[in-house]
Amino acid sequence: MKKQLLLSLILALFCLPSTAQIVYGLQYDGGYNPIDPADDFNLLTINPFMASPDTAMPILNTMGVSLSSSAFDHANNRYVFWGIDDQYQERFYVMDVLTGQLLYSPLVVGRGPNELQYDLQYSTPYGLQWDDTNNVEYFVTVDLTTGVSSPIAILPGVQYINPGTSSFDSNNGRYFFVGADGQFNVNYYTVSAASGQILHSIPLPSDYSSLLRDPKYDATDNRLYCMWNVVDSTIAPDPILNQPYRNTYFAEVDTLTGQATILNQTPLMSGFQAVYMPGSTEFDQQTQTYIYVGKEDNDPEFRLFVIDAPTATLISSTPFPAGNPIIELEIDNQNFANKTYNLNTGLAERLFAGELELSPNPAQEQLNLKLSLEQSGEYQIEIRDIFGKLISQQREAFGAGENEISLSIHKLAAGLYTCQIIDPKQGMTTERFVKR
Repeated sequence: MKKQLLLSLILALFCLPSTAQIVYGLQYDGGYNPIDPADDFNLLTINPFMASPDTAMPILNTMGVSLSSSAFDHANNRYVFWGIDDQYQERFYVMDVLTGQLLYSPLVVGRGPNELQYDLQYSTPYGLQWDDTNNVEYFVTVDLTTGVSSPIAILPGVQYINPGTSSFDSNNGRYFFVGADGQFNVNYYTVSAASGQILHSIPLPSDYSSLLRDPKYDATDNRLYCMWNVVDSTIAPDPILNQPYRNTYFAEVDTLTGQATILNQTPLMSGFQAVYMPGSTEFDQQTQTYIYVGKEDNDPEFRLFVIDAPTATLISSTPFPAGNPIIELEIDNQNFANKTYNLNTGLAERLFAGELELSPNPAQEQLNLKLSLEQSGEYQIEIRDIFGKLISQQREAFGAGENEISLSIHKLAAGLYTCQIIDPKQGMTTERFVKR
């Protein structure tokens, strides 16, 4: 069984194209039964555009998972999370995603850190941890082998943390989260990762008329995206549920003011009981896609939503197969980190001697390429889908300076694609576009 699992994992990893990222998540098998080891959590690899698990790695004797407690150790290919075992003890679980093995599961003394965020530039995980003895919230670093935290600083005045509201800016070393003080005043906090000092504390509506959820930082464009949940006052509250009607929009947060700007006026979810899974959101830095799990009032199944963040375009909204939803999503963004922060620069990552611009974007019938080159030569143009599958290719001779060419894309299915310009001697440059 172990050999079979390892083989399937290896095949999945080798077959996955370079433009697609592996998404990991946890799924509960069913009702807890100590006799049946199948009734536990599985760590799954997921195709985000199909919402279907590719491989399953069982984590035996697990009864529960702490909300927003997972992280991905990019440097060591490990998925970690805090959970409860079959003896009702809190443990720190460390999974090797290449072999499917549970490496460690040490017991947690006291409360474990939550809201884990990983600094891609310095390979450092950060989180928040409540100290019951002194009644203070700490900003901490976490050892992703033992689960032991090291305090950086006390966060003065912070008494409560809203689950699933943290994010990290790896370009500038900033940690974001939403919390409240002792008087339940809700604030949007920005913390310096180096010092633990609160850089900004911005008041948010304390009546919960609007909620900032699952912020995710785009390290390419330096933008902080989120789900913005707003009460629709034109619809009367449900008298039985005593719940207002809410619309959830894709939005951008100003990191200095905490103000949210709705980027797409079409709600992603609406209803009195639209289900939101705290911590079940991730950001693919390589493709700049925002991925989250949710369910509307009248939808019988949970869905996996994929959004092209720069254009605020909903790419897919795919229902999960029957069963429990997949939670605690994580993405391996190590390739992006290697390229962006020069952590492991090799021959394939050489800088391309030129610039590529695509327009319009999104495009429907025709895609215009504007290519600025330092030297003339013959270049290859490739169009690939989000999974890296080659859709079309052609060779063109370009001169030094400005070049323009148009490609017909009317036969492409709607979705997210990449356009690559390749020179075997200089490397390649890649830009994304959306086909409507």
